[in-house]
Parts: sequence; structure tokens; C-alpha cells
Amino acid sequence: MVASPERIDAFFDLAASGFSDEGWTVASVQRDAVLSHRLCPPCCRLGGLLLKFDFRNVFIQKMPEDPSELLVRPEVRGEFHDRCSTQVKIELQETLMPGDALVLETSYLWILRLGFILFGNAAGPFINTFFYNETAVAAHHVLRRDWPSPGDASYANFQDHGAQQEYLVISRLEKDSPSHARVIVLFHMPEEKWAP
Repeated sequence: MVASPERIDAFFDLAASGFSDEGWTVASVQRDAVLSHRLCPPCCRLGGLLLKFDFRNVFIQKMPEDPSELLVRPEVRGEFHDRCSTQVKIELQETLMPGDALVLETSYLWILRLGFILFGNAAGPFINTFFYNETAVAAHHVLRRDWPSPGDASYANFQDHGAQQEYLVISRLEKDSPSHARVIVLFHMPEEKWAP
């Protein structure tokens, strides 16, 4: 399963908007975490709904000297990921170029299961597993360093389950602390609905 260059570019173009509050409706605020949602802007050509999880002051032990290297390339994750987690497995299928790979992934983290229960849809017409996959599924992972700004890292996961689903993780060094990062996670949901 290879995501088209247009689909990849459209999703990465959303990265800059993740750091802005403009256009987002806040659903929940905690001390260092905010959950927001919005309709996908027409410019990105994806349609549907975006969910944004904004985490501030995430402590990173041994922060890399170059913060754009905080997120690991997918082909490296595919080679070594089984050593770190039993709930997320990524098996490298093909490296398309550095930072761009096709993988088989299984992910049954409790937080993804919770996301699937709250926001997912297994009945259709749009299947949205919220990336909770107890069996291996094909995925396309792409990493961009210094995106959307110098020092940032953005990592996207593209899957198809009868409908396209994507998520994007963006990391940025917190201005006041060299050992803390701001991490934004954007989930694209194919349906334009939000529970009142």
C-alpha cells in the first residue's frame, strides 16, 4: 500500500496548522494536554475531520543535539522496534528512500484502543480503526526532518481499510527547556462528525 505523493504532501501541509489554535474547537484541556477538533480544511483535499492531541512539556531523556532527529526513520523502526515494545510491531517490507518505507504493523496499545472506542468506526461506510490493529496491516510511513520548521520532526502513518486514515506526529523543542518537547498528534478521520 503506497500513499500517493499528493496524499502525503496534503497531510504534511497540515503540520504547521497543528501549532496554531486558529480554526480548532477545544474539546478538553488538562494541565499540559489539549484535545481539539476541526473539519479538514479544503486546501488539504482530504475531507473529513481532524483530531489534535497537543502535549506540552514532554520530558525527553537524552534529547538529541539536533531536535529534528527526535523521531526515528521508519526503516530503522522496522528493523529494531520489536526490541522495545510488545504492543507495537513494525516489520519492514520495503525502503522506498531514507525516511520513507512500507511496513506491516500491529498495534494494540491501550490508548489506541480507547481512541478506536471513542472515535473509530468498524461498521462503515468508512472504516476507521484509529490505528488499533490486532493483526498486521500494510502501512506507509514517512518521516520529514525540519518540517514544518527547522528543528521540527514530522512522522506520518498512512493506512487503507476501505477508507483512508492517516496520523501525523510532530515534535518541536520547547523554547524554555532543552530536555522537553511539544508533541502534536493529528488524526484524520474520514467522517465529518463529532459527538455533541
